[in-house]
Amino acid sequence: MTVAPAVNAQVTEGADTRDGVIDAFDRTCRIGFPSFETVARSANAAGWIERKVSVPSGSTLPAGVILPRTFQRGDVTVLLVTPSPAFPGSKRSCQVTAVAKGKPDPQAYASAVAARFGLGAPLWQGKGPEAIATWRVANGTVNADIGRYHQTRSFSLRISD
Repeated sequence: MTVAPAVNAQVTEGADTRDGVIDAFDRTCRIGFPSFETVARSANAAGWIERKVSVPSGSTLPAGVILPRTFQRGDVTVLLVTPSPAFPGSKRSCQVTAVAKGKPDPQAYASAVAARFGLGAPLWQGKGPEAIATWRVANGTVNADIGRYHQTRSFSLRISD
């Protein structure tokens, strides 16, 4: 990914969630994408634990689903997503995510991402707390958003081709 180099920082449990996601993205997805092997080597070298993901018995997921390769460190997760024939619109991506504390502001989050990686103003998709900030970079698209599932919010930062 062609963005300005950032200062390396350890992602530890208890670190600020937003900054933890940004740091993890810097140390994994930013330096390795689109090579999943490079991302995996970076994650392993930094002490991330690879988790095996499986489909539970009786699942209603369609046949042919390709599950992501997953790494975890503290409260932060890195997902390497391979396009699946079961979902024709899916894209190859590297995503970092963690549960957010409180009610974070998407614009403040996007500003922190842009400042860290030397990106300009993002293009916004959607409005309000569900808005997604998007930047085009040399090897793909970077998206920053705060997802919501019921009352739980999570920071997400991903690059896809």
